[in-house]
Order: sequence, then C-alpha cells, then structure tokens
Amino acid sequence: MQKYIGYFLILLFTLLASCTQPNPNQPNNTTVQAKQETTPENGQPLSAAQEVELAFFHAARTGDTELMKLFIDSGVNVNFQNNQGYTGLMVAAFRGQPEIVDQLLAADASACLVDERGNTALMAAIVSGELSISRKLFTIDCDDQHLDNRSLTFANQFGQQEIATLLKQRQEK
Repeated sequence: MQKYIGYFLILLFTLLASCTQPNPNQPNNTTVQAKQETTPENGQPLSAAQEVELAFFHAARTGDTELMKLFIDSGVNVNFQNNQGYTGLMVAAFRGQPEIVDQLLAADASACLVDERGNTALMAAIVSGELSISRKLFTIDCDDQHLDNRSLTFANQFGQQEIATLLKQRQEK
C-alpha cells in the first residue's frame, strides 16, 4: 500500500512540475504568499503537491539515491524549480551529494538554470566548498559570459582557486 502511495505522489508531482512554469512577468510574491498560508506554521497541513516537492528536495539534500531514482524513473521534471528558483541539482551541489548530482545530470538536469538571485548549481557548489562537484559542473559550459563572471567572483570570494583558474581560462578562449 505504501509503495502505491509513493507512486501516486510521484505521479502527482510529475504532473504538477510539468504543468507549472514560472511566469517571468509575475513576481514570485504570490507563490511565496500562497506557500506561507498553507504551511504548518499557520496551522494548515501541507498539500499533496507540497509534500511531494519536499520529498524531491529532501532526496537531493540528503543524498537519497533510491528516492531520487523513483522520481527520475517516474518522469519527474528534473528541472523543477521551487518558489525560490532552486532546482534539485542546486540543492544537491550545495549539500555535497555527488551521487545525486550524477543522477540528475544523467537525467538531463540543466546546470545552467538560475535561482531568483541569479545563482547556478556551480555557484552553489563553489559556496559550499564542494570542489569535486564544482569540477564536474564546470565542464558544462552554459555559454553565458555573465554566469561565468559571476561564478568567477564566487570562486575568488570563497577561495576556490582551481575553479577560478579554470573559469579564467575558459573566458580567454
């Protein structure tokens, strides 16, 4: 029974994630407001969609490769962004979960997506000092000078000289 509930939640998340695309002309405040109105802090239970979203990001954050495999195998949108613009790849990179990073990249997760502050998964790995993940994400060229400049700033600011050198070399090409 629990297995079927898990499949149902994954299916629900897949449908919601594939239908929900952020509107660049609308501020994210409505999403944030709606989410705040339905959180346990306000005494309201989470919706099924919120529960599934939490499970997806929980798998990315904690390195739960089995749960992430279930999401991927069910066809979930691996580029789903929460109301802050975070993706599973960003969360896994920041939390130092190389197996999840590998799973998501193999499932065609984009390393070039940005959160609401303009940060990428590479920047998340740089900030948290995850050098091996930074090296892997560096190999994905987003072909965006602004993102490279921003990543270089992060690398210098957070003492990631190897990545800073690689980014400078890429810029010189």
